[in-house]
Amino acid sequence: MTEPASVALDAKDSPAMGVDEARTRVVDLSISSKDRMIMEDTRLLGQPMPLLYIFSLEFWERFSFYGLQAILAIYIYFSVADGGLGLGTGTAVGIIAAYGGTVYLSTLLGAWVSDRLFGAERTIFYSAVIVVIGHVTLALVPGLAGLLVALVLTAVGAGGVKANAAAMVGQLYSPGSQRKDGGFVLYYMSITIGALFGPLLTGLAQSELGFHYGFGLAAIGMTIGLVIYSLTKKHLPDSAKLVPNPLPVNQRWMILVAAAAVVGAFTIIVSTGLLNMGNVSQWVSGISLAMLIMFYYVFVTSKKVNRAERKRTIAFIPALVSTVVYFALHFQVFGLLTTYADTSMNRKIGDWEMPVAWLVTMYAVLITVAAPFLSRLWTRLRNKQPSSSMKLGLGLPITGVAFLMFIPFANATEPNSTPVLWVALILFLIGIGELLVGPVGVSLATTVAPAAFKAQTVGVYYLSIALGSALSGVLGQFYDPMNQVPYWITMGALGLIAGAVQIIIARPVSRVLVPTV
Repeated sequence: MTEPASVALDAKDSPAMGVDEARTRVVDLSISSKDRMIMEDTRLLGQPMPLLYIFSLEFWERFSFYGLQAILAIYIYFSVADGGLGLGTGTAVGIIAAYGGTVYLSTLLGAWVSDRLFGAERTIFYSAVIVVIGHVTLALVPGLAGLLVALVLTAVGAGGVKANAAAMVGQLYSPGSQRKDGGFVLYYMSITIGALFGPLLTGLAQSELGFHYGFGLAAIGMTIGLVIYSLTKKHLPDSAKLVPNPLPVNQRWMILVAAAAVVGAFTIIVSTGLLNMGNVSQWVSGISLAMLIMFYYVFVTSKKVNRAERKRTIAFIPALVSTVVYFALHFQVFGLLTTYADTSMNRKIGDWEMPVAWLVTMYAVLITVAAPFLSRLWTRLRNKQPSSSMKLGLGLPITGVAFLMFIPFANATEPNSTPVLWVALILFLIGIGELLVGPVGVSLATTVAPAAFKAQTVGVYYLSIALGSALSGVLGQFYDPMNQVPYWITMGALGLIAGAVQIIIARPVSRVLVPTV
């Protein structure tokens, strides 16, 4: 599952949040004795014990997130008689995509809140509370109202957790610690395990008991994570409690003004019909693209950026475009391909039928199996392995081929006729694409980032994922189950063409980025 490392954005360089540095209180970030003890702690398989507490929270948050996402699409388009909302597959695909995009957009807000208001520890706590409220709302409140409130809350809360959890893991280690990579391996295991078991259990609950039992199980999981975090956060580093760049008290009224403006604008566009369930993914796509352009304009024109940094920043644009294209294909696993699993995949094994939500579990299993082999391959190749730019180029055509593999079964006369093993092979190729594209994106972002915009460059990378997620819904709405071939050809061509362009420019672009990329 795609979870690039999160870092808090440096709010003082934000184009949307300028501050008078002369009026900003400076926080002493010197290492406390408690933090030094944590950095020297080896009780958890040679890692600091507080890593276990972050691991637990992230496991349950991902359990609830992927558990919800796995059954959300079918809840939206299943008929009311079958326990769903009956809104249609196109609407379901669009909402799922917009939801995923909003989560990544919310990481910017979560990072800013951490940097300026509460610090990482409290921001994670408040974000987790918001996620719990969202899941409980979806479990208990039926209908469209419950869905909309729940998705907004869980998206904003998940963004807050995502923006700060990985950054807090980094605070467990001294600068240059050789144990940090091992710690992040354990941290990402929590994400993978959560992605495995969330859809597995919520999907089973949905198929046997009903949708709201599945949503309730996700709520219970997140509540467990919140309780554990509440009981153990006192053991986290002191640095996680600090506010790196606090917003002066006399400027905090601007938060209320900004919030009121957002709520007012949202109310107007909804009440006038400009924003509706059918075009929500287009809106999230537009917002993501506008923010991406805005940040990039600031990077390129800023006097804080020197000539060499500006060249690298511009050379990073093809990687961002490749990231957008890949995730526009990848996130269809949670939307369009989930509906495909319901209507076209043969899920029967004897008299037993696999829950639709297990498609996500299947994907998580496959990528978990593939990851160690690919990692071992890069280790063996060492300096002969492809550059980061080339890996991006290779991931796209592999994913494009995966979508072309739907064509042999596109004209099937019988429903649910696509073999599950064939779909598993398709998911495996999409997963290989993710392993090639996902890890190198954030690594490139941190490598090419101008000194004045280190964290915000990673934020721009998140915006590219948000844009890709939202576009997956825009694309998915063109899918016609009665005439599938044109859609699969278009998606395959998108991956192949974008990959070919990235491969062609990989070498010259790599020279500009850094000599070793």
